[in-house]
Amino acid sequence: MKIRAYPTRIREKTGRTDDLTRWEIQREFRLATEVWGRASQLQFMELEHQPENADIIIDFKTSYHGDGYPFDGPGRTLAHAFYPGWGIGGDMHFDDEEPWQQHKDSNNTWERVSLFITAAHELGHALGLYHSDVEGALMSPYLIKFPTTFRLPEDDVRGIQELYGVDENWHQESYPSPTPPSTPRPAPTKPPVTKKPIKPRKNKGKPDTCDTNYDSISVIRREIYIFKGKYFWRLDSAGNLRPNYPAEITRFWSMLPKNITHIDAVYERAHDANIVFFIGDKYYVCLGNHQLLKVGRLKHLGLPEDLKKIDAAFVWGYNGRTYLFADTMYWRFDETIQHVELDYPRDMDMWRGIPYGIDAAFKFNGTTYFFQGKVFWEFDDFRMRVKPKSPALSAPFWLGCPNVENPYYMEPSVSSNTNSGHVTSRPTIASYITTVFLLSWGMSCLSTTVL
Repeated sequence: MKIRAYPTRIREKTGRTDDLTRWEIQREFRLATEVWGRASQLQFMELEHQPENADIIIDFKTSYHGDGYPFDGPGRTLAHAFYPGWGIGGDMHFDDEEPWQQHKDSNNTWERVSLFITAAHELGHALGLYHSDVEGALMSPYLIKFPTTFRLPEDDVRGIQELYGVDENWHQESYPSPTPPSTPRPAPTKPPVTKKPIKPRKNKGKPDTCDTNYDSISVIRREIYIFKGKYFWRLDSAGNLRPNYPAEITRFWSMLPKNITHIDAVYERAHDANIVFFIGDKYYVCLGNHQLLKVGRLKHLGLPEDLKKIDAAFVWGYNGRTYLFADTMYWRFDETIQHVELDYPRDMDMWRGIPYGIDAAFKFNGTTYFFQGKVFWEFDDFRMRVKPKSPALSAPFWLGCPNVENPYYMEPSVSSNTNSGHVTSRPTIASYITTVFLLSWGMSCLSTTVL
């Protein structure tokens, strides 16, 4: 292991007592290696004078730094690490603009970030560990504040020992464990796609406002657009249904194909407010409702060539990133390079409580919603699970229809195993990336998860 680039704001340069010294930075990383080394057969060496032999290179960087995953300054994105592999595989990058602090001082303030905890988490990824769905685990998508006397949680111990074995001198300490033993899950080598033929949808005239499912939904120009067949409804910024709807899609977006039968997915891009429609294996980028800017195929976005359609697309309000969903999988899409990101697809089990094969997803007034059939789920972005009292009927809530007893409610067919925690811990051959986000109130969330 080698620290190649130290933070620019170290105490030796700034003279500020709240900046870390070079020695303190080295100690935080040394402690991070001890966390994993003590629980396994791993041994770490600092190669100060032999960087070319290091398996793990550590850099403090800012903004765009050559790997396609730029940092964003203080807050939100803290660091990212690459899974084991050639070249950049195993390396860890930390945002140089974050206010890093020693872990022993981390309980004194939420304003600064524990370098030790962040480094230990990222080192777990560099060693091949994926995220755990056990709350309180170091490899959980949510980094909580750990006590200054840190002990590696049991789920993380099981994950690293499954990968690298148990040190003969290791004595398992007793940790409270509300869940059964974890089961490692291999990384998918090929994304599962829908093999069933997609039947053409028949035009049956205007859909029944109060008795239908939806093809896609999106917030466009702060209004909600709900699509079904050749038609769409429009709700104003207060959520009220506008009169004279549903209306035909092509009368509003005349640049779309005249023979359109449905919209599979749609979203408004965050960086330029252009609207992206997905229809079958094609996508259409529109400037408002008057100009077609681009037409392309799903495979041009880095999606599998045999993928026939996208089920849902939206910009997640939690981190401002674009997500695409199809059947059991989802992708995070990099708007800068117009390509899905390296560490995708992933199984939808990270969106706990949301079923496979969703119809639509969007964010409105700070809340994330998922739709399937005639029901919808509210989603808790911080806890990464559906909110209580979900699902609920869509038409009464969104379109002002009579509120009847929900005959469709049942325990949803969720895509995650909520009864047992696990660390998905097998390394892959390729180099993948995971990103850490810092919430304003101190919890940090890693996007591989959503995320």
